[in-house]
Amino acid sequence: MNKLDKQYTDLIRESYKNYLTMTEPTFIGKNISLPEFIHWVKSDDEYSQKWGLKIEERELSYSERSEISQVKRINWEDSSEEDLIINHINAMNLWGVPTKLITITYNNETIESYE
Repeated sequence: MNKLDKQYTDLIRESYKNYLTMTEPTFIGKNISLPEFIHWVKSDDEYSQKWGLKIEERELSYSERSEISQVKRINWEDSSEEDLIINHINAMNLWGVPTKLITITYNNETIESYE
């Protein structure tokens, strides 16, 4: 787990601890588990906001992905700009360059993560 993933997880765990102190166990005698909590905060905006989390996800643009990959494009004489972009996109996909930016905020602390 890299440092960013740990920070991301730590923010969610901090919010989960807050959830545990602020709620009563359900009718079956227990609170929801951390994995269930993570599922709900990722899939339900109102639920995540209730527990102080704001999770945003957006697709990265071609230029953002290109910047992340730090790949210098080779300018082939016979290739159109469209062909160069398509080849570069395919290369970025092959190399696992992220396509999404996920931003999570809790208690005025924001962490950005690429996926």
